Amino acid sequence: MVGHDISKEKMDQIIELATKKKPWTVIELETGVPRRKAKSAYQQFELEQLREEVKKARVTIATEETRGHINNLVLLAEYIADNLEIPPIAFLEQTSSGFINGLLHRQIFHEPSEISGIQVSGYPKGESVTETKKLKRIYRQNKLLFEALKIHTTQHGRWRSFDQWIQSWDTCRNCVQNIRIATHQLFEKFLKLEGQDLQSRMKSLTTVDKIVHGITEAIWEHTINHGLTEGSPSFTINRLLQSEDTGLEFNINRICNNTINNLYKTEPVQYIHSLDTAIRTMKKSITQIEENFDGIKLRPLLLNSRCQLCP
Repeated sequence: MVGHDISKEKMDQIIELATKKKPWTVIELETGVPRRKAKSAYQQFELEQLREEVKKARVTIATEETRGHINNLVLLAEYIADNLEIPPIAFLEQTSSGFINGLLHRQIFHEPSEISGIQVSGYPKGESVTETKKLKRIYRQNKLLFEALKIHTTQHGRWRSFDQWIQSWDTCRNCVQNIRIATHQLFEKFLKLEGQDLQSRMKSLTTVDKIVHGITEAIWEHTINHGLTEGSPSFTINRLLQSEDTGLEFNINRICNNTINNLYKTEPVQYIHSLDTAIRTMKKSITQIEENFDGIKLRPLLLNSRCQLCP
């Protein structure tokens, strides 16, 4: 033992006797080692044992924290992959970054939140976290983990398909806005050609904006399901008009389909072509993201890299 010229056999005998709570005078008689020297050696032994126990405890804690951190990153990655789809047209009112921020505002992990690398202090008894503070905390922690996931995986090209999905979302958003504007202009143009009576009858039951929205949604769904291989979609006004006036319904349907046909045959078709390309890119990106963010593939990468939250 360091600092003592006591043989291993004698030291083992001292440890055994001291552990049994034998008096130091007895230990001195049985081992032949002066009691002060034996006691000092035993105290040093206890100190070294304590250091080893602390070291082992730290290793255990670090192992558990690392496991928890990696599990959280995998859960976040799979959560993101599960939520990246071709969105309903209504979702395109927001930007791609707005959608991703919305995902990060959700409760992904079970409460109480214990995210490795982030210390969350509890509130004293009798006090509660307001809903606003809770949402801010959830977003802050999810955002930290999101950035950590990027650091762990950026070098392996895991985010290329994610970036393509983001760009495709914003392209779709711009195309839909342009298609809506062009649809509004064409529909108004054809409606005015029908005369004031038809305009008045239609506007008493619905609005041009609702019809334009319906046509734009039909083009969106048709492009998702068929691309440009099956021409333009057909459109019926029934659910928007809710009228027993079959003549009015027939004429509005005719104007709607004239509008759609013109969209596909004139300059605005460029937006539909761009929309089709963006949707196809988005579909491919979704498949790649599901593969890239699969937990089985991610875990080895996470274990062999570090971020600012790693224990």
